[in-house]
Amino acid sequence: MDRDTTTDPWLEAIAAFAAAPAAAPDGARRESILVRVVDAIGCALGSLGNDAPAVAAAYAARRAVDGHHTVWGTSTRTDAEGAALANGVATRYLDYNDAYFGMEPIHPSDVIPTLFAAAVERGSDAGEFLDAVAVAYEVAMEAADRIAPRQRGFDHVNVTMLGAAAGAAVLFGLTEQQARHAVSIAVTSHGAFRQARHGELSMWKAFAAADACRHALYAVILSSLGARGPAAPFTGQNAFFARALGLAPDQVPPLPLPDRGAADRIGGTQIKRFPCGSVGQSAGQAAVDLVESGTRLDDVAAVDLRLDPKAAALMVSPEKMAPGTRETADHSIPYVVVSTLARGALDVGSFGEAAIGDDVVRSFLRDHVSVDADPALGGGHDMGFPIRLTLTMKDGTSRSHAVEHPPGSPNRPMTRAELRSKFDGALADTVMAGRADTIWDAVWSLGTATSIADLDRLLQP
Repeated sequence: MDRDTTTDPWLEAIAAFAAAPAAAPDGARRESILVRVVDAIGCALGSLGNDAPAVAAAYAARRAVDGHHTVWGTSTRTDAEGAALANGVATRYLDYNDAYFGMEPIHPSDVIPTLFAAAVERGSDAGEFLDAVAVAYEVAMEAADRIAPRQRGFDHVNVTMLGAAAGAAVLFGLTEQQARHAVSIAVTSHGAFRQARHGELSMWKAFAAADACRHALYAVILSSLGARGPAAPFTGQNAFFARALGLAPDQVPPLPLPDRGAADRIGGTQIKRFPCGSVGQSAGQAAVDLVESGTRLDDVAAVDLRLDPKAAALMVSPEKMAPGTRETADHSIPYVVVSTLARGALDVGSFGEAAIGDDVVRSFLRDHVSVDADPALGGGHDMGFPIRLTLTMKDGTSRSHAVEHPPGSPNRPMTRAELRSKFDGALADTVMAGRADTIWDAVWSLGTATSIADLDRLLQP
């Protein structure tokens, strides 16, 4: 990239934004960032003891020589890249962290563990970390509004990675030229495929974003040490837009980014109330409402589900009518509804082996559930992916219930009390349960009573 790169407007925009003067968040913007940070940490700690986080932690332990980063919820210390991967996998594992539905749906808080690792590595203060999180969200969400890699078989984590690269560049204090190199290295050397989300879903669903964000940190570290990336990683003849998106040079969309102090898009993500796919939150709320009204699966003869068409496309398929893995079950609206009616709750335990293998649930899904997309329910992300359930009861009566705008959706933000309930519930059965109050308070006092280094230490058992 020794020649002029002005023909790559995305590269220029991201690098300039990352290298602009810092803008420590305050007021509502600070509140929005802290909500996502505490939520991501709660999601990560809630995943302790599960297989994918354990594998990632074991990998991080192999990188422990002279490491000073905490693998959250463990006594393991590792290096920055090991922490970015392990804590990123833990954050994503329960499918409980935030979501944003642009042209490409993403989970923006996937960037937070990587940026926390970068902050620990650089000795950054809390204000710098929070500014970097805002930058990362701004880039990732704006990019998600402009491009859709999944349409040609590439994964959404390629978009998330752009935010992680920008945020890490902030924390490493890269110049604009160094930031160009970092973004170029990240983009040209990492292309994740959508196959990770097709068919029976596997453990890699939890790894994909963590791996992409870890790669962004790797690219930033290389650039900080003098590595140079290729020219035009987005707009070149064999670059991202041409190969992953099929765009001609005259089809390149703009990437408008604001002044750093106006980076406030982070407040527009969905905070999940339930540990399942983003488009299944209304379904989860509807099932919980029915349980709270006294309905149980034992009394139900059949369930008819009418869904937002986008929700039906994402969370209904043959595999999802008979899920065999946690990763498939938490992306199955039929399973979420039937399991909740059977168990009387929708929580982390809903996706454990015992719940997924419940013969009663599996039989009911096979024989007594009908599903259809209904354009009249097509409110999408803005309405929380509405749903209408109709239950035919064994006594011959029927019950219907519709939900839109579930807690955490754009027009129904979760309250601080609801967020705290989610946080406590996630940690309840883990080794970190006794630290819930301390960690919660520490996050909310970042930059006043708590430093990044303090919080890193508190995340050890």
